[in-house]
Amino acid sequence: MIPMTASQGKDENQLKLLLKNDMIYRHFETVRGSPQYWNQRLKDLFGMNRQLGISTFFLTLSCADMRWKEFLDVIARNSGEEVKEVYSFLEKANLIRKNPVIAARMFERRFQVFMKKFVKGGAYCLGEVIDWFARIEMQMRGSPHAHMPLWVKNAPKYNGKNTDEKTVLKIIEFCDKYITTWFPSIDEDGELHHYVKELQRHSRNHSKSCLICHGTICRFEFLRAISRRTFISFPYMPKNDEDVELIKIVKKTLRDTNIELNNLEKDKILTWTDFDTILDKYNWTYEYYEWFLSTVHSRPKIFHKREPNARWINQYNEELLRAWNANMDIQFILDPYACARYLMSYTTKPEREMSLLLEATHKECREGNLTVREEVKR
Repeated sequence: MIPMTASQGKDENQLKLLLKNDMIYRHFETVRGSPQYWNQRLKDLFGMNRQLGISTFFLTLSCADMRWKEFLDVIARNSGEEVKEVYSFLEKANLIRKNPVIAARMFERRFQVFMKKFVKGGAYCLGEVIDWFARIEMQMRGSPHAHMPLWVKNAPKYNGKNTDEKTVLKIIEFCDKYITTWFPSIDEDGELHHYVKELQRHSRNHSKSCLICHGTICRFEFLRAISRRTFISFPYMPKNDEDVELIKIVKKTLRDTNIELNNLEKDKILTWTDFDTILDKYNWTYEYYEWFLSTVHSRPKIFHKREPNARWINQYNEELLRAWNANMDIQFILDPYACARYLMSYTTKPEREMSLLLEATHKECREGNLTVREEVKR
């Protein structure tokens, strides 16, 4: 809050100064969801980065409100509806639509217990997490999901070009321990097969929200590259015109290989034999293939170990996926600046309705030729 005396509140010039410097709405700092509130939380996040260093993982947890049976039972019980063994899609949608407050509180409770039991303490599924910061955001359909950086004790740190080979190997070993893309068959692990298939598999048809750039590029970067091992790819910078032409040829060939694998995948589950056959067709060794992947990206990137049948599978932590029972995403942070931009975009993004309300009020006051004092009252 801004300290103000009664005389300052009556001073028209003082109020104009506060309005000009965007300080007139500072009292909204304690109102959750307002731009001023999230601006304060962003400062908290910067403070955590200064004290704890760059975060280790970036974790995203989605809400499966239509999937969680216990979630629906509680809502039905509290709203006086019949608790059923099986709910139809329409019944699920109506229960959640009519009880948004209970649904939001249930998600918050589940999230807090999950963090306490499986992430911050208890099972320590990601190692010893010393701190975390969460931003709960509502999707357009009203379903919440959490974005959060996590700081893990004694985790290896990527230091850009100054990272030595020993640290790179430690990062790869660390990622293999906590992150996987494995898509087991029903015989290998029936329960995990269904979790991955239903929760972690990206739609082959994509969706309107994930296609950008004239509807041709998936913003989640699917399909994912097949890889026999986890490795860090460093961007290749062309030195001459021949290198530029080589990169164009490589990118086109990579697109062609994906098209061929897509056609094969229509009739069968892809195997390593199919992948090796494609490489042989273009006279590529696997070592060349890994190097060629570095030409696609302009910044360092982790390629996780991924079998041919998991090109549509998003990476996950097995223990967390089983416990959370909803879609998740986990990434080891290589680029602190990209992470900071991503966090800023989410942390500074206030709830849309609150922003529109403040903007409409300010516009109404301007068009109505109201005094600053009258605008503050509104």
